Order: sequence, then C-alpha cells, then structure tokens
Amino acid sequence: MKDHQCLVIGISRYQFLPPLSYGEVDAQAIYQFFLNKVKLPQQQILLISDTSVPVKGRSTYPSQENLLEWLKLSDQEWLIFNGYGVNYQGEDYLMPIDGNPQDILSTGIKIQSLFSSLQTPKLLILNLYSLQLGTRVGQQIITLAKQKGIALILSVRPADEKTSDNHSTFTTALLEAFEYYSHDISLFQLAQYLSDRLPSLRVSRGRMIATPVIISPSLTFSSQSLFSLPKSQKTENTEQPKTSQEKEIGLPLLPAAAVATIPDNTEENLISQAPVSPPQSSHSLKSHQSVKWVWVGGILMVLLLIGLSFWLKSILLNPPNYEGSKFPLDPSNKDADSQQKLLHRAMTYLKENQASSFNRAINEIRQIPQSSSVYPQAQEKITLWSQIILDIAQGRANQGNFQDAIAAARLVPPDQKQVYSLALEKIKTWQAKAKQQQINQALIDGAKALINPFSASSYNQGITILRQIVEGEPEYPQAQQLINQWSQKIYLLALSRANQGNYQQAITTAELVPPDTFAYDIAREAIAQWKLK
Repeated sequence: MKDHQCLVIGISRYQFLPPLSYGEVDAQAIYQFFLNKVKLPQQQILLISDTSVPVKGRSTYPSQENLLEWLKLSDQEWLIFNGYGVNYQGEDYLMPIDGNPQDILSTGIKIQSLFSSLQTPKLLILNLYSLQLGTRVGQQIITLAKQKGIALILSVRPADEKTSDNHSTFTTALLEAFEYYSHDISLFQLAQYLSDRLPSLRVSRGRMIATPVIISPSLTFSSQSLFSLPKSQKTENTEQPKTSQEKEIGLPLLPAAAVATIPDNTEENLISQAPVSPPQSSHSLKSHQSVKWVWVGGILMVLLLIGLSFWLKSILLNPPNYEGSKFPLDPSNKDADSQQKLLHRAMTYLKENQASSFNRAINEIRQIPQSSSVYPQAQEKITLWSQIILDIAQGRANQGNFQDAIAAARLVPPDQKQVYSLALEKIKTWQAKAKQQQINQALIDGAKALINPFSASSYNQGITILRQIVEGEPEYPQAQQLINQWSQKIYLLALSRANQGNYQQAITTAELVPPDTFAYDIAREAIAQWKLK
C-alpha cells in the first residue's frame, strides 16, 4: 500500500502571485489536527508547504513538479489544498508555488487531470483564493465532483482576506467543527455546522465570504463518520471482520460504490442469500414455510430500506426549505415529530446579522422537553447559537458600534454559563469604550470647529487637540487620519506662500507641521531649501 493517504497542501509565498496570509498556516493547523487529535500515524499524512521538510529524501516544496509526483506516490484518501485557484479558458486550475498567471497552461495543475487520476471516492477539501473577481472559479470543480462521485468541500474567497486571528475564516470554522464533533462528525453534520457558524464569523470579521459548497457521493458517505475510530476504541461485537481499509486510523469509511444512493442490500442480494429449500421429507411443509417467510421478510426489508433511502436522499442531497417543508409523521411518536418540526421552524428565524433572531430561535426550542429524542440536538443548537449571538456582538464592537454590541450581548442566555460570563465581561469593556467614544468624538468635533482653511495655525491647534486621543481608544483611526490630512494642508499653505516668493512666511508656516505626520519630513526638506533663497 502507498503511504500518505492524507495530503495537506498549503502555499503562501508564491513566486509569481501576491502572497497569501493563510495558505501555509491553515495547512499546518490541519496537519497538526490530524496528527494530535485524529491520531493519524505520521506515515499516513504528508504536509506540503512553503517550509515543510523533505520526506524520505524527497522534497516537499510545493512546486508543480513535486506536487504532481507526490500525487502519484500517495493514495489520497484525503486531499486538502490551500492556495490559489484560477479559471482559464473555461478550465479550473490549482496553482502551485511556481504557478505563473502568464502561463497557466504550462505551470498550473488542471482540475480535469486531477479528477481523472482519482480512481475511487475521495474527500477533497479545496480552500481556494481567487484574484479573478466575477469569474466562475470552482464551477468546473463542482461539476466534476458530481460526475465522478467524489466528496468535495469547496471554499472560494478573495485573495486579500484578512482576519483578526491566525487562520482563514473557512479553516477556523472547519477546525471548530472537527473539534466540536470529534471522531463522530459526518459530512452532513459538517455541512450543518458550517452553515450555522460561518455567518457569525463573516459578521464579526466585517466582510462577506460565501458558504462553502459541499458535495456528497452517496447517502452512505453523507451519514457516516468522516474519521474512523482508533483501533483500540472499536467495539468487539461486530458481525463480521473489518477490512484492512476500515482498520486504518483516521481514514474516511468510503462507500463501496462511487455514486450509490440506495443501500447495498438490494432485493436481488437478499434473495440470493436466502437458504435453499431442502429435499421433501416429513418436515417439508415446515421447511417450505421457513423459506417463504425468508423471502417475504427479505422483500419487506428491501422496501423499507429503499423507502428510507429516498427519504434520506431528499434531506441530504437536496437541502430542505424549512419555511415550507412538510416532515413525515411517525405514528408511533407524534410528540417527537412535533418537536422536530419545532426545531426546524426555529431555524427559519435565523438571520445572520441579527442577534435577536438567534435569541428568538433559542426561546423557541426551549419548549422541547428533556425526555424528547430531539433534546440533545436542541441543546447543541442553543450552545452554538449563543456563541453566534456573542460573535455578532463582537462584530458590531469591532466596527465601533458599542451600544448595539452591548444590546446584542445581553441576548446571550444566562444558563449558557461560559458564553454568558464572557458576554458580561465584554459588556463591561464595551460600556467603558462607549463612554470614551463619546469623549473622543467630542474632541474631534471641537477640533473640526476650529479649522479655518486659510489659517495654518488653526490646523496646528486642531492637531494638538486630536493628539489627546491615544492609540487603542475609540475613534483613534479617525483622529490619525485627520492629523495627517491637516499636516498636509499646512504644508500646502506653506508651499503656496513660497511659490509667491514669501519664503520667510513659508518657513514660518511649514514649521507648524507637527512631527510624526506624513508631511513632516517633506516640510523639513522644504524649509532647508527656502532658507537658501
């Protein structure tokens, strides 16, 4: 068997493209997660990045040549790529570190070729950055994943994405989901988590990032754990021995068929496994009845599985519209069905930038009793939505909107002790900042009121007032912007007087340009020249 069934690729410092902030660090974080959390043996996972070390004497520098070679040498049960993606002449390409946008055909890695080399269902996680705003980067990837029956998680974002922490928005949410569900996470659960979590990250970071596209090759793949449990954690009461593939630590349990949507136990298979009727004897009637009931039972089981399969398909492969969905009733448990409807109705309230919508949804699902089978799922939602409320509040605070941030944070439920405690701390901080914001805004307004466009001294006096606003306080960026603008105004007034031959007056004016401003150095140079006149 080939080594390195999980390839994690991350590129930041491109040779012919602008550097990326998170390509390599995202890959390193995912690699460490697989090693430390999933406990994937080191020989099964390979990190290929700007600074990754050679493996078995072979370079892991992410050039086109090296990437293509490693793809041939590895099984690629998981393939994770963080870097540039481009669309050229209708074809999608992954860009290696030496990829040249002026010669994409020769230096890029063609997605069509990559997919053709994958012989069995895989999980591809493509976190792509694009310089080509408005183009359809990723559309061909989605089409090919559906055609080839390959599980895909695709995120496309602008190349200039900046966040307040060390990872991209997508990777932050992805690692959170893996941590949250641990070994039990399925593709369906991951899709739900990302759809819930990413809106709050987009709001808190002040820019819109599209929710990733997730493609599943089959219902089986969608519902099973993406990580198999370590061998020591597997139960012993299995019906049949596990295959070598299932015993691998941390690998996805792949379905037998690439694009199967109906369980493997088809009617034909069940019938062929039924016992053959023995020769006629005194017990022939009993034997005949046994065979008959095996046939009938098998057919009924097949019908049940097929019906369940198509119902699951409608849920997993076609995300429901909760607003108008109708859910099948379970005659034996009408209460559970009613509570499931309650949960889905609550989800229709959610609006990504409105903390009150998440609070309303939480209050709705609190009606689900602890005895309900839906209760654990409801509690997970309450915990997640409480965090999202605080994230929305943080996003408003980041924009300087402290009053609305405080109002949002107050919607965090008190029984969510950890999040609630953090919310109280932030409210206290934001209240102090809101008070300081009012003081600083008054200083700015007062400084503006002093300005006379033809008086350099008025600009100097305004700058003196604005310097009372120190770094880290609310409105500091606005104050610094005005300081630099007004210093340039002073210099321009001095330059105008020098052009009129009034050098002494120009020197006096230029000396009003304060130190540590954009215009200070050029003003000092001008003063030295004018003194020679």
